[in-house]
Amino acid sequence: MPCDSDYFVRELEINSSDTQLHTLKLHQKSVGDVNCIVWDASIVLAKYLEVYNLKHPNFLVDVKVIELGSGVGCVGLTAALLGANVTLTDLPETLTILNDNIAFNRDTINSSQGSVTARVLNWSDKLDISANDYQLIILSDCVYYSKSIKSLTQTLVELCGDSTEIIQSQEIRDTDKQKEIWNCYLQQLQMEFNVEEIPTSQQHMEFSSRDIKLLKITKK
Repeated sequence: MPCDSDYFVRELEINSSDTQLHTLKLHQKSVGDVNCIVWDASIVLAKYLEVYNLKHPNFLVDVKVIELGSGVGCVGLTAALLGANVTLTDLPETLTILNDNIAFNRDTINSSQGSVTARVLNWSDKLDISANDYQLIILSDCVYYSKSIKSLTQTLVELCGDSTEIIQSQEIRDTDKQKEIWNCYLQQLQMEFNVEEIPTSQQHMEFSSRDIKLLKITKK
């Protein structure tokens, strides 16, 4: 369990209804790799789920959700708080902080109708999960490296059934290399999926940005 100066707590308030406000406590590293801090794109997606839930109450209750590249679990824990049955996934080295954050927020999640577990999922490995196992796939800031584009896209194809929806957030970083990687990913994604950008007008008024893309994705 994180307890030293390498870690600090970031709190995220989530309204599960007009009258219920909850606080997620997300332990993250002060300094570290891409999978051990709370990125802005994950907050944008988490707050989008909050806004959508306020407009469509209980839309996540009993929905089976899988999060790819969960990192510290911000988005997936939000979905569980809103009633979903969530599986957080990432590489083996991330499982400790994921399980810690599940434990730290257990009482908060138990007050909702949701549940959450964590497991290893390497996009390059053969999947032991079938299409239609999950109704919703969520991922945020997962497009960093060109070498992972093919495996990420293939993982989405294999996980996605005819009625599965994907919601993805991604910060578009201001370097030519990152823009090229993102455009390459979109090209591959659009070969298999319908991709629709969610306008900022439908997102949280405070937690949205023109630099962070929010996509709704469905299988062709």
